[in-house]
Amino acid sequence: MVRSAALSVWAFAVPAVTSFVTAPILANGLGPHAFAIYALALAYAGTASAFGLGRAVMRELSRPDRGATDIARGDVVSAGLWLGVAVGLALATLLAWSADALVQAAGTGDAADALVLRIAAFGALPTTVAGVALAVPQGLGEWRQFARLSVAGAIVTSVGGAAVAWSGAGAVAVVAWTTTISTGVALAAVRLARRLTAPVPWRPEGRAIRTLLGLGGEILGAQVVVALWALGERVLVSRALGPAALAAYVVALMLGSYLQALVVAVAQVLAPTAHRASRDQAARVQDLYAGTTLGVAALSGAGGATIAGAGAMFLALWMGPTLASAAAPALVPLGVAFALNGLTTAAWFLGEGLGHQRRNLIAVSIGATVALGGLAWLGAREEMLGAGLARLGGLALAPAYIWWMERATRPAVRAPWRSLVLVIAPASVALGVGLHLALGDADAAWPRLVMSCAVGWTLFAAAIWTSGAMAPAHKARLRALVARWRPGHGQ
Repeated sequence: MVRSAALSVWAFAVPAVTSFVTAPILANGLGPHAFAIYALALAYAGTASAFGLGRAVMRELSRPDRGATDIARGDVVSAGLWLGVAVGLALATLLAWSADALVQAAGTGDAADALVLRIAAFGALPTTVAGVALAVPQGLGEWRQFARLSVAGAIVTSVGGAAVAWSGAGAVAVVAWTTTISTGVALAAVRLARRLTAPVPWRPEGRAIRTLLGLGGEILGAQVVVALWALGERVLVSRALGPAALAAYVVALMLGSYLQALVVAVAQVLAPTAHRASRDQAARVQDLYAGTTLGVAALSGAGGATIAGAGAMFLALWMGPTLASAAAPALVPLGVAFALNGLTTAAWFLGEGLGHQRRNLIAVSIGATVALGGLAWLGAREEMLGAGLARLGGLALAPAYIWWMERATRPAVRAPWRSLVLVIAPASVALGVGLHLALGDADAAWPRLVMSCAVGWTLFAAAIWTSGAMAPAHKARLRALVARWRPGHGQ
């Protein structure tokens, strides 16, 4: 578990650093309007990742009780890949057909913008196939190979996309580059999946298809709602406030995406681990869940507080004062929303691992309805602040969702609520307020920002470490995780 989490964090950290360096180049090279359309295209193509086939493959491969009468692993992979091709082709066709309607809804109505979305739509096929293929090393516990391929694809996509944007080629060329690299990653992932589960027959078995459709259908709904939430949010912001405001809002969301990716990197190991241990190791599931929840709560609390308190200065230094000034009103509600979203991650993966995906679907459907309805109402009235408040409204019931999911497990697991409420929540508020007081009226400067954040994070970590919030076993696991951060450690 510790080594898997370390490799998963590494797979997040390298692409995140690369994206951090290349994002300003991309934004400045494209300009506000083209960058907004590029962000809309990514959300558009990202709907392909919403289909639950990859998670279904992961669950089937990670079953702890696989026997001689079960579906062979090669048949599982064959069925998953062919289903991925079928879904990807259908989705690419649907997205390409609806591109004109989407740019009209977003308020641009430009034929060139529609072309960007059509090119992005073709990325749905490799994205869907790659989602299935990359689930194979995850389900088999081969996190090192998953991390290598994920890191390589992310680096090439980010660096190449920034270079294309800087050359002045425009959003069409950048999206074409992204789609091309996605295709390459998908082909490499398919090759890896076939090697890990050989022999993989070309003709899928009917029983394997039915099994994956059953498992994938349980996960599909929640992931589709998440994808439509992200896409609808961007369309509504563009329609109410214009493409330039969408560019600023997307820049603010990028901070949350980095935080969420880190939290997911830590928590995503929980689903296959819980699935393997679910039959007769309830105590282990409780220990892993409590430790993971505490870890993601600390990361989310510190990250959300930093975005709320220091996000404006960071954006001014990172992306320039124009985008930072436009995004600033949304940063405080978004910081709180990001923290709440991260807090739910462990419960979400626990639900998938133990077969309670329906509760995920219900919870995210309520959140999306509140957020998009609030954005439609508040966007034109409160502008950027209204967009941030709408997303926060959609995540306001996060603690209730966690409590509800915990009651679904048998035997029930429990988050360390005492530590969350009495230690992490107050420490997060104090960190956000302290950073705001230290940086709110100060001139933007990297040394001031880095020093303030370093002091704040150190005090935050010390409060958690010394307060008794962490059990000795969790402290030992954290030490082991830090010691094994290098991918080659222990080989």
